[in-house]
Amino acid sequence: MIRSKREKEVGLSEEEKKIAAKLKELAAAADKEAMEETDYEQMSPIEQLSADIAAHLANNAACRIAGIIEEADQGSAKQLVIRFENSDSRTLVRMIQAIFLSHGMKHAAEELDVLEDCEPFDSEVFDAFADEFLGAEEIDRYTVEAWFIVPASDSEGEVVGWLKS
Repeated sequence: MIRSKREKEVGLSEEEKKIAAKLKELAAAADKEAMEETDYEQMSPIEQLSADIAAHLANNAACRIAGIIEEADQGSAKQLVIRFENSDSRTLVRMIQAIFLSHGMKHAAEELDVLEDCEPFDSEVFDAFADEFLGAEEIDRYTVEAWFIVPASDSEGEVVGWLKS
């Protein structure tokens, strides 16, 4: 039976309301995904290439860093990830390069220099790298655990240690 618009608004059962809310959520998620795709498609070909390079380098770096982090104790791994998350994108890249160099991975550190070459063509290449790196599954699994560690600061806001919350 077909209901009029007014009957639909007034006569919805609780289950129908839940289904409608879920459909609205799914539509919003689909719209968000479409917008993200549109953003990429609206980039110039050079910016798209730069974003693709940043994503590739970030995924490689995440795999390599995950191997290094697994060798560290859990406390150090969590603190490292906290520092990754609280750093700006350029500092994040420099930290990763320093870690690679300290583990004899000179080539991996030099590989990230490509981001510098991309920057004149895409000013957001470091941010794209950071987003992809921090969102990588290998790094993300430490992130959740790290949320429970709170920085301990002195009176001037300088981090002096870490506390478990």
